[in-house]
Amino acid sequence: MLDPDDAERMRKAFKVDEAVRTGRVDAQQGSKIRNSILDGTARDKIDKKVTQAVDFSVQYLQVFDALKRIEPRFDSGMRFLMRHRDAVNADREKDAPKPEEMGPLVKGLLEDMEALEQIIDLMDRKDSEVRMIAAHLPPYNQVMRRDQGRIENMVVEETFMDALRAEDGNELTAERLNCADKAIRGRAAADMLCVISILNRLTRPTPIRKEIRLLKINLIIEEFYRSDDNLELARTRAQEFLKTRIKNMYPDLSEEETQEIQQRGAEIIEVVEQKIVAERAEQEAAQAAVTAASGDASGGGAAAVEGGDETLTKEEEQQGVQIHRIAVRVAGRIRQIPYKVMPDPDDTSKHIIVHKDAESGEMVPVLRRGAKRFVARGRDGGWQIT
Repeated sequence: MLDPDDAERMRKAFKVDEAVRTGRVDAQQGSKIRNSILDGTARDKIDKKVTQAVDFSVQYLQVFDALKRIEPRFDSGMRFLMRHRDAVNADREKDAPKPEEMGPLVKGLLEDMEALEQIIDLMDRKDSEVRMIAAHLPPYNQVMRRDQGRIENMVVEETFMDALRAEDGNELTAERLNCADKAIRGRAAADMLCVISILNRLTRPTPIRKEIRLLKINLIIEEFYRSDDNLELARTRAQEFLKTRIKNMYPDLSEEETQEIQQRGAEIIEVVEQKIVAERAEQEAAQAAVTAASGDASGGGAAAVEGGDETLTKEEEQQGVQIHRIAVRVAGRIRQIPYKVMPDPDDTSKHIIVHKDAESGEMVPVLRRGAKRFVARGRDGGWQIT
């Protein structure tokens, strides 16, 4: 930016130009006066300063406007990455959080599945703007080199997302980029460079990308076990996945990365299997408690009204009864418990949990506080109580 003396000389030069345009001063005299105020070298120097300042502002405003095109559905994941920016920026293996140590980043993602799923999608470049950043296309190539390494001082904070989504975000950012205070201008640009760097680290061979890939593998293996009651079959499918599908999923894996993922994948299978066995034991214990309570309340003759029965008679099938695993809270944790579900006779567009009445043998709604228990299929394909 211009210093006060340069700015004053520029104002005087502009007044001379105005006098020449209005005819108050002829061109020759105007040139002499202008040169007395600013010689050619000084003018070139000031022009260069102004051009650089304008280019700086325009380039970063273009970057800010481009970042706004990242889908809002990724905002939670973006905020999470900014909150854990130091772990994301770790460049040495010893700095990266390890799952067994439950580093803050990994632990936080395991507790925030929404953010984890969003970050996995960002890593897999499922957003068009992230693909632009990864390919080093405009406007990002105007402010960052293709071979740009890690940013040593990762300064961006979650509040950047507030500015990115604010209606007056462009105006506020323009004010910061054109501020007379160099520190404010620099911080506005640094925030955007940090965001670009964070997203680049998700798509390049970095410790954070490997950790996110392992967490994705963990989710896939866990789904094998949750979708099959046969532990041996689930284990076989998980092992086959690690052997044959990992390379197809991530063809850019190096030999070293492949070996480490295979090793850690075997550990994941063991941990997930132990977790599923423990969960099912808890479910069985909870179901036994419910069954006992139901039997006591009805003199021992009633069947349990909760989940756990995974068989259907022909009559039940004819009535449209199906069995689905439904997410319910048991002992303070979310479990997938099998329930019998059928369309509500009063409104077939809705589904309710049902059980067979011990006396009539008919399928009747499971009631809670006198109301039917409605269920619906979520966006992820799983069933939940509504």
